[in-house]
Amino acid sequence: MIAIMQRSRLLAWLLVLALVSQAKPSTPDPKLIRVYVFTEASDDAAETAARRESVKDLSTGLAGKKKTVVIVDDEDRADVAIEVIERTRTVPRVVFGLAARPGQPSSGVPPPARVVHLKVTLTHRGESVELKNKNSPLESAGGWKSSADDIVKQCERWIVENHALVLANRGK
Repeated sequence: MIAIMQRSRLLAWLLVLALVSQAKPSTPDPKLIRVYVFTEASDDAAETAARRESVKDLSTGLAGKKKTVVIVDDEDRADVAIEVIERTRTVPRVVFGLAARPGQPSSGVPPPARVVHLKVTLTHRGESVELKNKNSPLESAGGWKSSADDIVKQCERWIVENHALVLANRGK
């Protein structure tokens, strides 16, 4: 009986420690810009799911900018909102140096390589800026992440340049 009580106490303490170690501070550093990243649902479930992948890539990239921003999960708490508008692909006119990809036959003409494009809107107090990736990665999971990383750089640049204005407008 005593052993069961000791085990119960130990489990209770372990649970408390686990909860405390995972608890996030309720109020982030007031100097950090609060960013909300999202996309609207569309009629095309596959397109919505693809844009949500870009939301994850952008959120992860921005979360790494710990000295500049903090990601929030509620648009009402955000200083800046970033909406993933669209993901598109284009076929470049000329592509040099592409060989067959792994798993593709080396004979014949390879399928055209597609370049990915990510478009987002960064909004602060009703004013919006449209951002598109400036790099030209090829279509793949890494290509979409590369596009998101390029957008993260542009967003961070905008946030740093407008930091004082965003903080001055907070709470108004």
